Amino acid sequence: MISIVTSNLVDLLTKEQDNFCRPSPAEVSPADLGEALTLRSGVDIGERGGNVPPMVRCHLWVRGRVQGVWFRGSCQDKAHALGVAGWARNLPDGRVEVVAEGDPDAVSALVEWCHQGPPLARVTNVEVQNEPPEGIRDFDVR
Repeated sequence: MISIVTSNLVDLLTKEQDNFCRPSPAEVSPADLGEALTLRSGVDIGERGGNVPPMVRCHLWVRGRVQGVWFRGSCQDKAHALGVAGWARNLPDGRVEVVAEGDPDAVSALVEWCHQGPPLARVTNVEVQNEPPEGIRDFDVR
């Protein structure tokens, strides 16, 4: 039964909510997400006993003055504070690549933080792509 819920969550996030990871007023709330899963799968999230929380995964590419300003380390600190797993690394073209995975609200908060970054960063653009969660357990700086 859990695999049905997980499968439907991935379908919901990747097909119907392509902008889930992007902060916006129309963002899906966890309550709406749970209701959608119940409607699609016939299983109420509450029936799972809290053992398998809904998870999302966002892949980000952050452009601007984001290298040499403690972006990756600050991103890791923020991710740990939010309980988000994933990783961050510098790219040769000057961008920072971030993968964030976890609770929808927490991932959304980290994505929003990436639009600003640490005090010395000057973020000019953030590309966000939704992906199926892989079950990452920690946040690493690569």
